[in-house]
Amino acid sequence: MSDLPLIGGHAPGTSAKAFSETCVNLFIEARGKSGILRNRPGYERYDRYSISSSPPIDTAQAVNTISSVGAVATITNTGIASVRYGYEVGDSITIANATDGDWDKTWIITSVATDGLSFTIDNTEHSPTPVDEASDSPATVIMAAPTTYKKEIRLLQRYDAGSGVVVIRGVIGNRVYNWSHVGGAWIEETAAAHRFISMNGAVAGAQMGDLLADGVVLCDGISAIMEGVTSLTLTKTGGAWSSSALSVKSNTATFMDGFIIRDDKANTGRFIYSDLYDASTENPFNFATAEGSPDDLLAVLADRRELWMFGEWSTEIWFNAGGKDLPFQRFQGGFIEMGIAAPLTAQQFDNSIAWLAQDRRGGLTVVRAGEGFQPQMISTEQINVQLNKAAEYVFNAFAQVIRWEGHEFYCLTIPGNYGKETMGITDEPTPVTFVYDSNSKEWFKWKSHDDLMETVDHGRWFMTAHVHAYDSDAKAMAAGTSKSFRNGHMIGGRDGSGEIYLMTPDNHVDEHSGGSQVIECERTLPAIYGPENMRVNAGPIELVTDADAGENISVDLSYAKDGKSFGTTVTRAVTANSSRLMWKKVGRARHWIFKVAQNTTATLPVRWLRLLSKGVGQ
Repeated sequence: MSDLPLIGGHAPGTSAKAFSETCVNLFIEARGKSGILRNRPGYERYDRYSISSSPPIDTAQAVNTISSVGAVATITNTGIASVRYGYEVGDSITIANATDGDWDKTWIITSVATDGLSFTIDNTEHSPTPVDEASDSPATVIMAAPTTYKKEIRLLQRYDAGSGVVVIRGVIGNRVYNWSHVGGAWIEETAAAHRFISMNGAVAGAQMGDLLADGVVLCDGISAIMEGVTSLTLTKTGGAWSSSALSVKSNTATFMDGFIIRDDKANTGRFIYSDLYDASTENPFNFATAEGSPDDLLAVLADRRELWMFGEWSTEIWFNAGGKDLPFQRFQGGFIEMGIAAPLTAQQFDNSIAWLAQDRRGGLTVVRAGEGFQPQMISTEQINVQLNKAAEYVFNAFAQVIRWEGHEFYCLTIPGNYGKETMGITDEPTPVTFVYDSNSKEWFKWKSHDDLMETVDHGRWFMTAHVHAYDSDAKAMAAGTSKSFRNGHMIGGRDGSGEIYLMTPDNHVDEHSGGSQVIECERTLPAIYGPENMRVNAGPIELVTDADAGENISVDLSYAKDGKSFGTTVTRAVTANSSRLMWKKVGRARHWIFKVAQNTTATLPVRWLRLLSKGVGQ
C-alpha cells in the first residue's frame, strides 16, 4: 500500500463553494497553530461602547419644482442651489411640505438624470394625480422611513481627530461622511451641490496627512465611466468640500513627498501634481507626460518614494529629483512594456506592488514588481483562464490588500454586472473575488453568503472598502478614547446595509444586520490519476486534527471519479474518543478529485490529511 502524493497539513480555505480548480496543493504552515482549513476572517457589527455603526440617516433635501409630462413627474431643485440627491432607481422616497398635499406621500423612483440633479416618479402611483409644483415650491424629499441611506460603502480612510480620537471617513453612495465612536453617527461632510455623481464602485483617494483637517483628494473616474456619468474630483483642505475647484478628472490619486499626484483622464499620458502640501487648487504648470509609449495613463501609485505610472500598455517609474520646474524624473531603465487593465487594482503589496496587467500581445495576468522593476506573474494558469473569460468587464475591477495574522492577502474583485448596462453588455457576468496569499503563494475565492447580497452581486465578497483603523495609546491614555477602533480592520461594501464591520480572528461568522451566516469553506484537492491509467482503490482517507469533541467539528468529504461530477457528501465528526476523522472504502476509479468542506463555526486545526490507496490487484 502506497501513499499518493496529496497533502500537507495547513489547508486555508475560503467562503461558500469557493475555489475548486484554483487551488493546486495543500501545505504545512504553523501560523502559531496547527494548519487551519479556513482562511477568510469573519466580521461583526461594530458596537464598541454600545455604539453601532448604523447606516447614515438621510436628511430632508430641497425640491422647488415638480413638473409632469403625462405620468412622468420630474423632481428637481433649480434656480436656487443645485442638489445632487444621491438616489437610485427603485428607491422609496417621501415628499413633504408640498403646496399640493397630494404630493406628500411615499413614491418609487423610476429614473435618475445622468447629472444626478433630478429624478422622476410615476405621478399615477397614488390617486388623485397631484398638480405640478412651481419653481418656488417649499417641498422637501427624503428616503422613506426609516430614512436610512443604505448605499454602497466605496472608500474608507483613517484620520486622527486629536485627543486620541480616531475618525473613519467614508464615501457612501455619492456622499462623504465621517464617523467616530465618540459621535456615534455618520456625519455628512459634503454639501448637496458638491457630491459625486456616481453612486457605486470603488473610489480612489489620497491624503496630505492623517489629520481630519489635512488636504484630501477623492476621484471616481472609473466608477463614473462605468455608470455613464461625468466623473468628478473632490477636494477638501480645511474648509468645505468642492467638486468644482479641480477641473482635471482622474481615475486615481497618490501622495508622495508633499505632493498629491493624479492621472489626467483628458490628456494622453499626462499626470498632474499639486503645489507642495496644497491640494486645494490646480497650478496649470504642474504637469508632465509619461512619454515612453503613446498610450493613455490610467493610474498612479507611490511606493517607497517611487512613483509608478500605469498606462494602458506600458508602465513608467519616476522619482522626485527635486527640480525647480519639474520635481519628477523617470528612473534610468524605469520603463516596462506592460500596462494595467483596471486602474484600481494597483496596490502596495508584500513590500512591492501588484496589479492586474495587460500588454499589446493580449491576455490578462496578475503581476507584482520584481527585481529591477520587472513584473513577475503571480497568477496561476487557472486564474489566468478565469480572468480572460471576464476580460470584457475587468476595467471596473478593484483590489484591496489586507494583512491578517501574518498573511498578506491581495483581494481582487471583478464586480461583474455593475456598469454593464452603460457599456452595452447584455449578458450576465458573474461577480468574483480572487485572493492571493503572499505566504502560501496560493489563490482562493472569497464569497459572501447569497442571503447577504443582492442577486446581481452573488459570487463575490461584499467588501469594496477597507481600512486598518490603528490607534495609539500614546495620544490619549484615557480608557474612553484609546483603542477606539480596537486597532481593527474595518470593512464595508455592497451588502445593502450601509454599515461598516470589524473583522474578527476567531468568529467564523459574517454578522450582518439582516442576520448572521456561517462562513462555509471548501477545498478541492489536486486531481489523482492511477499509474498507467490503472484503476485505484481509494481509502481510507484520514484527517487528523488537534480539535476536541467539545468544539462541535464536522467535515464533509465528496469526490468525483470522472473529474467533474461530485457524488454524495459523507460527513465525519470529531468524537470524545478520537480526533481522527476516517473515510473508509471510498471506491475505485482511474481519476479522483476530492473535496473537503466545513460549514460550522468551529476552528479546524489540521495536522494532516492523507489518502491511502492501492492499485487493483495489490
